Amino acid sequence: MVLLLVLSTISQLVFSLSCAGILPSTKPLLYSSIIFGGFVSNGTLPLLYELAVECVYPIGGGIVGGIIIEAMTVVLLFFDIAFMLPHSDIKGMNWVLTSVFGVGVIGVLIFREKYTRLDLDTQMTT
Repeated sequence: MVLLLVLSTISQLVFSLSCAGILPSTKPLLYSSIIFGGFVSNGTLPLLYELAVECVYPIGGGIVGGIIIEAMTVVLLFFDIAFMLPHSDIKGMNWVLTSVFGVGVIGVLIFREKYTRLDLDTQMTT
């Protein structure tokens, strides 16, 4: 999961640097960075859902998934509303997304998971 998040951060960074004019802004570079970034960042979603379910084990997975989806929807709503505001800096949103991926990498690296559900399952089988 860390590798996928690092690749997502690098891909988003390449896209942001290209949009800012620091890297050449060519169609192949823009398309490949966004397509690859979407591919690897969407690969982390099921792993993050499973991590959340494992962390709050006594609570059902459906409830946890619903809360996560609701929180993501609210954040995306604010992100989309920012596009509608006059004089909003849309290029700055690329850097926000790059930062979010970078913070996600750091968060996953320092997070220590307890396998409560797995421990319970292995105790029942032995």
